[in-house]
Amino acid sequence: QWMAYTEYPSGHLWKSRLDGSEAVQLTEAPAWMEQWSPDGKWIAYSDWGKIYRVSADGGAPEKLMAEGNNEVIPAWSPDGKSIVFNRFDGWNEPDGLYVVNLESRKVTPMAGGEKFYIPAWSPDGRYLVAMAREPLRMVIYSAATKQWRTLRPFDAPEGFYAWSPDSRAVYVSQTLTHAGMYRLSVPGGEWERLSDIPDTTVYNEA
Repeated sequence: QWMAYTEYPSGHLWKSRLDGSEAVQLTEAPAWMEQWSPDGKWIAYSDWGKIYRVSADGGAPEKLMAEGNNEVIPAWSPDGKSIVFNRFDGWNEPDGLYVVNLESRKVTPMAGGEKFYIPAWSPDGRYLVAMAREPLRMVIYSAATKQWRTLRPFDAPEGFYAWSPDSRAVYVSQTLTHAGMYRLSVPGGEWERLSDIPDTTVYNEA
């Protein structure tokens, strides 16, 4: 019934009904990569340096960790008790996946997640997907086996991706080579092109 979004150009976090009504501003500072908690009571986000959570009803945002830097891409665990995120060493080099326990605030590296980035838990809690480099690929973690494996290799940079509500697929956009919208089945890894979108090119002009 509700959506959270970052307003451009302020970068402030808002929520509203799906039709845009009852809009409420939740932050006075930039907020990106917002993610609802499973119970709908909180929204986690990053300001490209730290990870915060703010009540969906409004109030002061809460910084989740005092230490660390370059913390991005918060992903709630399905039970809402922890958040997986990744850090970057500098701007472009992923430093791996970490987990913060929301009760103790203890931060631990996620086993096997070194150098992985852009984590996303499946709604049913069975799988976590992330990206890896050298070679570029999407990897998948099984909560049952505690193991990682490659789900699909890529020969061009990935775009955005999101889980289907039934946890049976990840929808992936690509805007450079092979531009289009795709469906990647889980856990099988079948790749299906769903639609075409125009190629995107960025130019710098003086």
